[in-house]
Amino acid sequence: MSVLLGCIADDFTGASDLALMLAERGMATTQVLNMAGEVDLGHSNAVVIALKTRTSSVENAVRESLASSDWLLDKGASQLFFKYCSTFDSTSQGNIGPVADVLLERVEQDITVVCPAFPETGRTIRNGNLYVNGQLLAESPMRNHPLTPMRESSLLKMMDAQTRPGSSGLISLETVRSGSPAVKESIEKLKSDGIRYAVTDIETNSDLEVVGQACKGMRLVTGAAGIALGLVPNFDGFAGVAESACEPLPKLPGFPLVLSGSCSVATRKQVEVMRAEHFSIEVNPFDIASGDQSAEHIGRQVADAWQEGPVLVFACSDPQEVLKAQGELGREQSALMIEKTLAEVAQKLAGLGCHKFIVAGGETSGAVAQSLGVNALKTGPRIAPGVPWMIRADGQNQVMAFKSGNFGAGTFFLDAMDMLP
Repeated sequence: MSVLLGCIADDFTGASDLALMLAERGMATTQVLNMAGEVDLGHSNAVVIALKTRTSSVENAVRESLASSDWLLDKGASQLFFKYCSTFDSTSQGNIGPVADVLLERVEQDITVVCPAFPETGRTIRNGNLYVNGQLLAESPMRNHPLTPMRESSLLKMMDAQTRPGSSGLISLETVRSGSPAVKESIEKLKSDGIRYAVTDIETNSDLEVVGQACKGMRLVTGAAGIALGLVPNFDGFAGVAESACEPLPKLPGFPLVLSGSCSVATRKQVEVMRAEHFSIEVNPFDIASGDQSAEHIGRQVADAWQEGPVLVFACSDPQEVLKAQGELGREQSALMIEKTLAEVAQKLAGLGCHKFIVAGGETSGAVAQSLGVNALKTGPRIAPGVPWMIRADGQNQVMAFKSGNFGAGTFFLDAMDMLP
């Protein structure tokens, strides 16, 4: 069985999000974290490459995305899907626009859709504006994201800023509600007008399915995981498939380790709930910079507590403290210190026999996965919308969950642990 759909995700949690969407709709899905490593795709229908390019330089994001597209096309993928966050996390320079530009050129396609909507998680698009739980993106908590503060809500304006002025056009909700033939016709009209990016209004899952159906035969689609609702049935053998391809979790010994590098509103609540029930350690970038905290010291504390129950290690999450650290230590440097420390703690616990990892935050998830030497993951069952358990595909007995900072209810960490056999 060959790979049908090849996906490029700009961070690790987004890759898991998409893998879950595809697997729940019947596509055996493998998440690849290291293309240079040994990867057994088995009978995978879809492959999701998890990159760490959301906040990297434009040059690096373009280079890694192109390499991923070549790898996927070589595996037989007939359609590529560039997956970014449902809150369009990026800056005015990129990286969404520049990557979309080079991928369009790579597949020799003139136009594609821009569809970050995911109604199940509160992301909708009206008149080309992106909403988060009913708020305009620029008025939502994403306005103050520490790495990609979102100060604009219009997807057309953001794409034009990241690519070239006048490159984006709108497919209205009225057109979407008229069905996939009307959407296809609108795409062709926009293409004839020189438009490269068709922003699609979306308010419901049914809207996503219509737009996904209109993308049948496209060599490149872009958007959040939600549009996969309509992509899967486009492939022979998957129309009407209801049986999930998610794999069951293996029974493994020991307690889970929870690592949180996110300071989002949702994750702060999840940290608060878990701290009330389990041992926790707070990691502070000022203490790391001064030498008062180190991965080795934290690792020893965690190792002792982990023998008795689940442990949470979390980054300082007070928004004012985060801003202070960014101002004094540098935005990227303070984030890297946290990521590196949490990744080293994960590595130490893995060496002591920890088999279960729950990680919050896209950048932190990438750092932890790399520290554990993970090349590929199979898709396990859903914990919450957009977040599955994942199972190492190389035979090593480890399971892990990579959670976007904005996803999950307040009890997410506890819910994830309760699912473990």
